[in-house]
Amino acid sequence: MAVLAVSLGLLLAGVASSLPDTYKGPVIGILSQKTNGKMSRLGHSYIAASYVKYIEGAGAQVYPVLDSWSKEKLNETLHSLNGMLLPGGAQLFPNSKFYEASAYIYNWVVDRNKNGVHFPLWGTCLGFEAILTVQANLTKDIRFGCSAHMPNNLTIEDGAQDSRLLSNIDSKLYEAIQSEKIVYNAHSFCIDPDIITKEEEPLHSSFNLLATNWDAHGRKYIALVEHKKHPIYASQFHPEKNGFEWSVYVEVPHTHNAIFFMQYLANFLVGEAAQNENEFGDAKEWYSTNINNFSPVYTLSKINSTLESCYFFNDKRNDLDIDTSDDRLSVF
Repeated sequence: MAVLAVSLGLLLAGVASSLPDTYKGPVIGILSQKTNGKMSRLGHSYIAASYVKYIEGAGAQVYPVLDSWSKEKLNETLHSLNGMLLPGGAQLFPNSKFYEASAYIYNWVVDRNKNGVHFPLWGTCLGFEAILTVQANLTKDIRFGCSAHMPNNLTIEDGAQDSRLLSNIDSKLYEAIQSEKIVYNAHSFCIDPDIITKEEEPLHSSFNLLATNWDAHGRKYIALVEHKKHPIYASQFHPEKNGFEWSVYVEVPHTHNAIFFMQYLANFLVGEAAQNENEFGDAKEWYSTNINNFSPVYTLSKINSTLESCYFFNDKRNDLDIDTSDDRLSVF
């Protein structure tokens, strides 16, 4: 046993000494957000594991970016990443660390792309709402209350097939996303398409409307967008849930076409990230702090969550507790 222990020690030492000086991805950061309700006893902030699997399944690695970090820490970390994902969840607008961090990240990404550095950003659900809200730069909330907790098909808007995001989609899959209910929505807020389609509205000059949906009351809302100039994309629906959320409490579609569309979008984002040349200047930092240093908790069983499993982080915070009954909250 002593010989085995010594041999194993020497082997590990050999592996450690062979680490490169730097680490290059593709690496996509995922923003955490404050826990609330039953989640609070598991950690201070979290990332749903489905987002991690979604990115890893397309060939990239994941780095947790905590919403409680200072602007200096966010800036330092973003310079090591190849892309960012702002996930869905339940946070206040604009009085939350998540929104503050999302705003900083969005403006950082726009600035980097303006200066010739290709850096992609994706927003899902709450992240989608954050991206459009920050770009609109209005004092009022651009969202309206809605009821959208179900699978849908997409209504594709004129010109969407020529967009960067959808131009390479398989023709059969392109038909399927329009005729089959394969995208899953889980949100209590929506954004009216007029804010993009009308020339006098604040998002007309910056975003293209690719697809829309209708909520349970028949009101039309934005489902999918891309920035006109920069590699910034956002969906109100949840592509990551199709393959990786199996909660008994919600009806997420898991059909072949639902999985294919999820994979198409994930592959697209990772392909965008592969065009960025950032890297971690210290490989030891990467290996000691990436998502693999944390273990997911099976939240479906532990707290009856609609999220199957989540990563939790005990970051220091000074924000206020969230009242989950607050009607300004989005959902998962």
